[in-house]
Amino acid sequence: MNGPASPDSRITEDNAHAAEFLNAIVDVAQMGICIADENGTLVRTNPAFCAMTQYSDGELVGQHFSIVAPPELQPRLGAFLAAVLEESPRVREEWRLGRRDGALVEVLAGFRTLTMPGGKRYIVATFADLTRRKESESSLRESEERFRQLAESIAEVFWISNPDKSQMIYVSPAYATIWGRGEQTVYDNPRSFLDSIHPEDRPRIEQAMVLQREGGYHEEYRIVRPDGAVRWIRDRAFPVRDAQGQVYRITGIATDITERRYTVERIRQLNAELEERIVERTAELTMANARLRGQVADRERAEASLRVAHERLARLIETANDAVVTIDQQSNIIEWNAMAERMFGWSQAEVRGRLLTELIVPPQHRESHHRGLQRFLRDGSGGILNRRVEITAIRRDGTEFDVELAVWPVRAGETFTFSSFIRDISARKAAQEALQSSEERYRAVVENAAEGIIVSQDGFIRFVNPAALALSGRSREEALTTPFIELVHPDDRARVYDNYVKRLKGEPTESQYVFRIFHLSGEVRWLEISAVMIQWAGKPGTLNFLTDVTDRQRIEEELRQSLTRERELSDLKSRFVAMASHEFRTPLATIFSSAELIEDHGARLPAPERAEVIGLIKGAVKRMTEMVEQVLLIGRAEAGGLDFNPAALDAGKLCRALAEDARRNGAVIGVEVSGQGPVRMLDEKLLRHILGNLLSNAVKYSPQDGRGTRGIALKLACDPDALTFRVQDHGIGIPEADLTRMYDSFHRGANVGGIEGTGLGLAIVRECVQRHGGSINVESRVGQGSLFTVRIPVTVP
Repeated sequence: MNGPASPDSRITEDNAHAAEFLNAIVDVAQMGICIADENGTLVRTNPAFCAMTQYSDGELVGQHFSIVAPPELQPRLGAFLAAVLEESPRVREEWRLGRRDGALVEVLAGFRTLTMPGGKRYIVATFADLTRRKESESSLRESEERFRQLAESIAEVFWISNPDKSQMIYVSPAYATIWGRGEQTVYDNPRSFLDSIHPEDRPRIEQAMVLQREGGYHEEYRIVRPDGAVRWIRDRAFPVRDAQGQVYRITGIATDITERRYTVERIRQLNAELEERIVERTAELTMANARLRGQVADRERAEASLRVAHERLARLIETANDAVVTIDQQSNIIEWNAMAERMFGWSQAEVRGRLLTELIVPPQHRESHHRGLQRFLRDGSGGILNRRVEITAIRRDGTEFDVELAVWPVRAGETFTFSSFIRDISARKAAQEALQSSEERYRAVVENAAEGIIVSQDGFIRFVNPAALALSGRSREEALTTPFIELVHPDDRARVYDNYVKRLKGEPTESQYVFRIFHLSGEVRWLEISAVMIQWAGKPGTLNFLTDVTDRQRIEEELRQSLTRERELSDLKSRFVAMASHEFRTPLATIFSSAELIEDHGARLPAPERAEVIGLIKGAVKRMTEMVEQVLLIGRAEAGGLDFNPAALDAGKLCRALAEDARRNGAVIGVEVSGQGPVRMLDEKLLRHILGNLLSNAVKYSPQDGRGTRGIALKLACDPDALTFRVQDHGIGIPEADLTRMYDSFHRGANVGGIEGTGLGLAIVRECVQRHGGSINVESRVGQGSLFTVRIPVTVP
């Protein structure tokens, strides 16, 4: 029958299971993983790494890691390898891997060194593919740049704010030209926008701004520039809604219409003056021919000014960056600017007088266009009038594309015309759709990642994937509403928080380390974290990748404990060999020399001398026997085989007997017993070891005079619940450096010199005291002696 497996075989089996478990994790990991020795030779790769580099595992293992290193790293491979082995913070995280076809892959790299038993070191490297993220970031930058170029190239002021106007998100450079104030002023103080409005117009505009959340507004008002000049502004605003239909942005476009207002006002004034003059002069017609000619001239000048104004307006429309189209009540086109020609592919001559719906309105929108037009002419209501909407239009070649449309009616006598600004937003929509698609793909990757991924900001978790929730056992709501530091083990919080703060400040800190958290079940888990700083919702935060390394930490701790036990056993063995070689040599030499003396001169030795030699041999044998017994005793104690058999014992009587034995050996020990009831339940054998060793050490390490060893006291205090023994001497004392190790087996003080001893006496004392459930303390000073106090809790029999 086979016996139970040995501890070594169980450890080997556990290590094999742990290695198999770690290999499985490496093989299924989504990120590339490779392991190299300290010379840079690849010893292990996972499938993700092979797919990333287009090499097979057989082509990589045994090769130097330079096979996948980027060109810029080749000249300094040695320095790079040394920096990785030193875990230098200067090792870059963003890397490029060389593929088999010569291409380079953008990756996020992490390096970690492992030292195996025997001192051999390995480098573990992980690589996450950044190619898609780089492409997405590039697309987003291009989209933002196109938007900025468009916004900054128009003469009108384009602006974006939050719904309550407490934050101005964007304002185009035309603001500085028209308002006479830098754009930064409205960013710093959004209220400055209202403060610049003429006092007479401000109350009306503040009331009208409420409409921005309900459907936009179209207002004209005056502003006062810092130089005192007054300008007229036409401002149109439109609410932007999120997927739930809530308004989260207000966009608008403000146009300087000062010249038009002044022109219209001047014409109105001229008309009024002209009519007044005609009325006044009708009765005096015969007397006003000369003046009439002057008035006709004034009228001609006014008409000329009006023509100039019309021409200026026409040039403005013709050079606008938006397509400007005007139709009459029957939807016939009457105005068509150059941008409309370029956008739709029809020339002005081709479209004039034709129906708008036949040219640029998609078939699915034509009926609603005619219905809306008739409804406005009937009762003045309009669904898309005086606000911006997104819709589709068609070009001459039949292609349909996205546009932004703003339509406003203009009364012309008894009829209306309808003018519209049309902006091509197909590129912007395509960019938005591409960005949304990219975000959905990345979200799918993150949500299904095996690693825990969290984003922390302002002390809270702002994003957490399912793998991270599984690590803590908490729900998403709990994770997002609990300060993240509260999830960390109290002993690791200072380190985690310090790294978090330093990372946000851009200071050097640990990019990868291990800490503990509390699982909701109460279990403590070890996590390995890799963290980087990112911008999240416009604010700095940290992106953290978490891996459960609890099993790895447990295995490492077991290995450390095993190594500690091996070192302690090795130290104990070394001390035993040193003691045995020293302490056994002297009595053996005595026995050997005495045996030679008897052998050579035994028959001629007088009886007294022969008895003395035999006494030396017996004394040496006794001493060796005592040392062997001490070694066996401490061995039984450390193995848990030290028997404890308490019985009724008079502790005071035992103290006096031990003192009498010492007196017969030439030592004088003072005994003092105080208190009541020295008879208690004690193990006499163990108590003799305790007091015998303490008294033996006191005698051994105390000075002697002609009358023996003196100045040693043994005091016993009998309390109701305990016996307290005090052994005091005035000997050589114990050095402070040895106080922490004086109970270790085979350890002796540095000042014992040639005094005989095994270093086992105090170790035996401690084991015997502990078997009684007691305690031992010492007070000692070199050259002044020592006081040992043993307290044993006992009961009366």
